[in-house]
Amino acid sequence: MKTHKTYEPTDRMISIIRDNYSVLQSLESFGIPLGFGDKTVEEICQSHYVDTFTFLAVVNFTTGGYFDAKSMASRLSVTTMLRYLRASHVYYLNHQLPYIRKSLKDSLREDDELGRLVMTLYDEYAMEIKKHMKYEERRLFPYVQDLLEGNPRRGYSIETFSKHHEETGAKLKELKCILLKYLPQDKEHSHLLTMTLYGIYNNEEWLRLHAEVEDELFVPAIRALEQRLLESQVTQQITALMGKTESELTDNGLSEREKEIIVALVTGMSNKEIAEHLCISVNTVATHRRNITRKLQIHSTAGLTIFAIVNGLVDLSRLLNEE
Repeated sequence: MKTHKTYEPTDRMISIIRDNYSVLQSLESFGIPLGFGDKTVEEICQSHYVDTFTFLAVVNFTTGGYFDAKSMASRLSVTTMLRYLRASHVYYLNHQLPYIRKSLKDSLREDDELGRLVMTLYDEYAMEIKKHMKYEERRLFPYVQDLLEGNPRRGYSIETFSKHHEETGAKLKELKCILLKYLPQDKEHSHLLTMTLYGIYNNEEWLRLHAEVEDELFVPAIRALEQRLLESQVTQQITALMGKTESELTDNGLSEREKEIIVALVTGMSNKEIAEHLCISVNTVATHRRNITRKLQIHSTAGLTIFAIVNGLVDLSRLLNEE
């Protein structure tokens, strides 16, 4: 049973569990064992090296308490979130999926062809979930770990993950429909099937909340981390440039059109988009870019970005907002 209470660090952990037994699964994913007596949330989190604010953000979000993504994003511990999500995957893949499969198999007659088809459908669903989670473990989590170490990977960002974070429960919905509407059962297996269905519904709810925690907590936290890291890197690069002579920071005879193209490039526009924006051909854009490179001896977008900031062509805050 869920409440809409917002829990605080001074609340007793046992009170949260009594109000919302589903939090038990979150405890395991955070690495918090049972046997915590009457200790407060803060006391328990500190003793197990779990960020209290992040733990309560997940608990309050999943139980319907107060939630404000914008104010939370920069305060969430990415390290704690990463630990939580990795452990959640282990729990789901190694325990939840096999447990439901066994329950489903036990509730079906071995000689029933329809039952075998149901098992095939479940195995297809399980394969989709495994593929989805393995992708996160292979691409997303290592990327986040690199961010934490200050070494972001090129060619990937949290937006890449967010745009492709699709819902994976279609086959499970189909399975529930078949079991409810079309699968005949004898009395011997009926109660087992009912129990299995109940477990499938709980499983579906867990998976929904897991995806929402990723979308509403983890993704914004990574965006905030990316922005902090970008701001730090740009600040360091600008500081390094401050020691250069005035002649090294001049525009080296750039035309107004070339300056417009630099601004467009550092704000993320492609050659085609620049051409449409300035009402010129793509070939003309390419020619201007070659001239810019020749005049400035800068070959990367990052270098052009620093040049544009130092020379007042763009504002740093504008670039950070666009990121």
